[in-house]
Amino acid sequence: MRDDPALYADMVTAVASHPEFVATPASTQMVRNLSLAAQVRAAIAANRHTQSGVNLEVTADNGQVHLKGSVRHLSIRDAVLAVVKEVAGVTAVSGDEVTVSYYHPAAV
Repeated sequence: MRDDPALYADMVTAVASHPEFVATPASTQMVRNLSLAAQVRAAIAANRHTQSGVNLEVTADNGQVHLKGSVRHLSIRDAVLAVVKEVAGVTAVSGDEVTVSYYHPAAV
């Protein structure tokens, strides 16, 4: 039966257990980095001082967060850095590539 959900579950389980898809230390760290970057983006979006006027790319590497992009005002840059430092798992923040731009593209 083609519409049997158990068939699809068995297929997914079989593929996921293939040695090619086994987690490695490097892949586990990559997931941690992506998760931390997502948590940082969420914290920036949730803070009332950093919800607008921010157009940043966020990357993370073993607790070190790197910000790149632009903000509308220097005070927003400072607020972003403060918010990021409060996110659990962040050990360092680099905002050297964050510029203040009075012409600001739509924030993401």
